[in-house]
Amino acid sequence: MSDLEKMLSRLSPAKQAILRKRMKGKAVELDDQQSVQTLVQTPNEQYVPYQPRAFQQAQLAAATEHGYCAWFYMETHRDGLDVSLFTQTIQVLVNHHAILHSRFVGDESEICLKQDKITDWQAQVIDLRTVSAHDASAQLAALRETFRRPRTIKESESFKITVCQLPNEELRIFLGADLTLLDLVSVEFLALQWRQLYEGRKVLTDFGALTFRDYSHTERVFQESSRQWSTSKDYWLSKLDELPRILTVDDIAENSQKLDIFDDQRFDYRVDLLPKSLWKKLKRYASEQKLTGSMVVYSLFTLVLAELSKIRRFSLEMRLFNRISFDTKVNDILGQYSSGILSSVDLSRQQNLQAYCRAIESQTWTDLDNGFYDVVSEQALSDKQKKPGIVFTSTISRYNEFVEEGSIPPMKWFGAMQDGVAHVPNQALELLIVENDGMLELHWFCDYSRSGNALTSIMQQTEQLILRVAQDPAFAFDTPLNDLQRILRESNQLMESAI
Repeated sequence: MSDLEKMLSRLSPAKQAILRKRMKGKAVELDDQQSVQTLVQTPNEQYVPYQPRAFQQAQLAAATEHGYCAWFYMETHRDGLDVSLFTQTIQVLVNHHAILHSRFVGDESEICLKQDKITDWQAQVIDLRTVSAHDASAQLAALRETFRRPRTIKESESFKITVCQLPNEELRIFLGADLTLLDLVSVEFLALQWRQLYEGRKVLTDFGALTFRDYSHTERVFQESSRQWSTSKDYWLSKLDELPRILTVDDIAENSQKLDIFDDQRFDYRVDLLPKSLWKKLKRYASEQKLTGSMVVYSLFTLVLAELSKIRRFSLEMRLFNRISFDTKVNDILGQYSSGILSSVDLSRQQNLQAYCRAIESQTWTDLDNGFYDVVSEQALSDKQKKPGIVFTSTISRYNEFVEEGSIPPMKWFGAMQDGVAHVPNQALELLIVENDGMLELHWFCDYSRSGNALTSIMQQTEQLILRVAQDPAFAFDTPLNDLQRILRESNQLMESAI
């Protein structure tokens, strides 16, 4: 029995059910195709190029069109780390995970391990403890610009880390990752493994000696013969004709003031926080209505998009991080697992907020049951969607490894976020929601080049609407959608007049 199962056995059945519901991961029922659903390990072929997944292929196509690839950067501030041990630990993990020193080869249609570069990677340490405050600030700014800048496919690095030492044991940690090779959940798992090794709670052999190449190969075999994947594909192909149009930021920009004040900084990041007390209040009321907090947040987000775009029926990309359970240690494998479903939004009927949230949640669970087929990427690859997209991602449902670590997400170990960007070709805005120690965090990744004011309106109004609903959920859930949208409309008019 695992430590998690032992912990669960000590809880009441009700608490067990709640905790299991929070854990995320798409399990596959074993049937007559068990051999397909077992991870195929091919260590002798680790240097043989392999085909990218559908999401990666779509990202590469977008990178070719827009001239830059998907790249994530964050800068954090913390203290109290043993810098030498910190950098030694990540060196061990980089050597362990093939994806952290992989590259795209040929015409970017294949991924290959960098055979001759494995030992070349190392973390950079910059000692700023003895320089003046002015010089330290200048060096940090220059480093920030280096990590922030967009990268082409040829020059992109799988993973990059720089640690700056400041006086009084303060540190600035700069982390960058190629989002075509790694998803954000993999960065989170890397942070978890990093901390466990650093603190001596685990050793490298505790993590599975598996590669993302093995996972990708097994997934392709699974797609060729799996009943679950075939059913999922049929579900989406039959649904595409009836889905409303995909909403883009251009639909909102058309209804926004054209003044753009963000020319000097195209990509940006911001985070909004809902206090623990209000998030708890909102989740409790949602639960009483048989709803999840994440779907209530998503419903409110779509209300804002509908009001700002003046479109009442549309589709929206919902990002998933499916790790199919081909192996018990599948979560030890780092890589790009992202896929997407198309969430259908319909505000054409007269209803209150509670009924709307319930319809959204019911439809989403049905869509997620058919989440094996990456319909978003397949649409992008077939040239059906080329305009700048809007994406919603929820990481509130957590993997069991994160639950075991506590209520604080593993990436918080790096410290307090100071700066960050996500360059994702053909994506204008992503809302990623996270639960951190009882608080709700709304992480916004923006590309202001289309319309900074439109994106600002979305972020501000979403935050305001969530806050209003959390303050008095009983009243808000009984409020007709028309009244809520009137409130949003008045708020938008006030904001535009202020600009």
